[in-house]
Amino acid sequence: MQIKHFLFGGAMAVSLFACAPATRYEADGAFSSEPAFSQVVRPEPVTSKPPVSTIKPDMTPVNANPTPVTQGTTVVVQPLITLVPTPVEPDAPDEVVVGDATPVNAGGGSGVNVLPESYSVTTGNASYIDDTGRQLIDNQVGSDRFNAKIFGAAGFEWVGWSRKSPVMTFKFANERKFTKVKIGFNYNSGAGILLPLKVTINGKAYDLKGTELKRNSRGFLVFNVAFTANQITIDLERNPARQWILVDEVKFVAVQQNTM
Repeated sequence: MQIKHFLFGGAMAVSLFACAPATRYEADGAFSSEPAFSQVVRPEPVTSKPPVSTIKPDMTPVNANPTPVTQGTTVVVQPLITLVPTPVEPDAPDEVVVGDATPVNAGGGSGVNVLPESYSVTTGNASYIDDTGRQLIDNQVGSDRFNAKIFGAAGFEWVGWSRKSPVMTFKFANERKFTKVKIGFNYNSGAGILLPLKVTINGKAYDLKGTELKRNSRGFLVFNVAFTANQITIDLERNPARQWILVDEVKFVAVQQNTM
């Protein structure tokens, strides 16, 4: 009888344990379980992924001197070749202006994309770290699916922070008159990925509603700025209602420099 009672009691305990509900995730580590997103571990980057160029484009126009070319008894002078920075394209469909909808010009002239010399950033979480040290400026943009396999490994283009408010500091070769800062985010509330509550750029704060992007999508939030600097610091204040912030790319637009 004692053995039967023991076996029956053990079976009941196992049944109750099996029926117990799984722990629900709450913000700020109230429970130890993670939301669905954190269970998707980004694979290590494969060796076949396209190499990331470390050569920075020269944003200064370069004039090549005419070169005389002899064709028989005739001397032909090649036309003057002028290489100029590529003008910034109009806002793409995946770009949403935050704050002042009217573009702010920081000094006149057309805008050009400016590539930082270097940057520092708060270390990402799990496997969503900055693997190359240039992932935020390598022009590798993600898709609406944060774990899509585009550049050799699933989600490789994303840098992600779990329960952190990251800080990014970008340094440029010279002072420039900046007009726009573009930050590429992913928004997937079901996976625990939200936009920041606030974005602060060189001390100027921009409050976000959290609905600037469509659900289950990625896009650039465009911040109109008007300052001259050789360094830009961006603070992202996380939304405590969810775990993750994901950024794939940060772009900077400045007034084209007059070389004359």
